[in-house]
Amino acid sequence: MSMSTFYRLSAVAGLLSSLAIITDNLLPEGDSFNWVGVLSPVFGLLALTGLYLWQRETSGKLGALGYIANLLGMGFFVGLAFANAFMLPYLSGSVLKELFAGPTRWAFVVGGSIFLIGVILFGLAALKARTYPRPAAALYMVGFIPVSLQPLFPVMVITLGGLMAGIGIAWFSYALWSGTKAVETTRVIPASAA
Repeated sequence: MSMSTFYRLSAVAGLLSSLAIITDNLLPEGDSFNWVGVLSPVFGLLALTGLYLWQRETSGKLGALGYIANLLGMGFFVGLAFANAFMLPYLSGSVLKELFAGPTRWAFVVGGSIFLIGVILFGLAALKARTYPRPAAALYMVGFIPVSLQPLFPVMVITLGGLMAGIGIAWFSYALWSGTKAVETTRVIPASAA
């Protein structure tokens, strides 16, 4: 697989991740829609890799550190989103309270914190590299603050944050797709191949 094909697949994964997070924030909560939120970090893993590789040379060590932290945090988020969608809603209030009094609480806190650190570092690296639109990086960073630290924010702020983050991801993905196409159209055909 060529790198341009990989970048395009990453851009599509980013758009699907964006669609999933936006849809998850707009749909009512309930058994019928629980699975939608799980798709965002799953597609996000591929999208993040392509987004990072496209800017790796200009984002430097900060970009690499942001990518690694964001990837680890997103890996946590896959498991946490799955538990949040398919397990926790079916537990009684007393069981949930007991569950979150133990190590489960720390899994959510640590996973969310690593993800948020990764988001901020990756966003700062994107701002520094100027490979992606600056507003996309800002939406990505600001939007994921309430999503990552949900216990600290009201539902409306979390929903708004999810929508902002989703728009940021879509914008990143569109820029990656457009950049890949621009590079392909400017590629020079060697005289020996003509």
